[in-house]
Amino acid sequence: EKYAEVAVASDRYNPCALVNRGNVCFAKKEWEKAGEYYQEALQVEALCAEALFNLGLVNKKLRRSEEALACFHKLHSILRNNPQVVYQLANIYEMLDDVNNAIEWYMQLVSLVPTDPSMLARLGEIYEAMNDKSSAFQYNYEVDSRFAERERVLS
Repeated sequence: EKYAEVAVASDRYNPCALVNRGNVCFAKKEWEKAGEYYQEALQVEALCAEALFNLGLVNKKLRRSEEALACFHKLHSILRNNPQVVYQLANIYEMLDDVNNAIEWYMQLVSLVPTDPSMLARLGEIYEAMNDKSSAFQYNYEVDSRFAERERVLS
């Protein structure tokens, strides 16, 4: 904390110092204060990816879903194929009960990380909740086959 304060005090226009100070606040669960530092970093450098991502997380913690989506959509325009950004978008849409957008983003995530069965399982759960048994079965079958393949590789 002390070093983060010193860094900001020595150069208030350094986005890395501001993000670092925001991260200290985030770790202390001081969401509002962390958000202020991330916003200040974005005023200094509008496309600071770390500040955008972390501001999105702060907004998500504060249940400001629309603001979080805005951060992650802007970040997605910068980092097109970043799985962490795509996951955040899918997850927020799911939290908002916007199932169609959630599915779209989860499918995009599966195309980026095809070896992660947890996203296939998530899609299976969403389709199950929608009472789309055929799609749910398809994704759950895919999960089972990927886990079986993983077990063969590990043994």
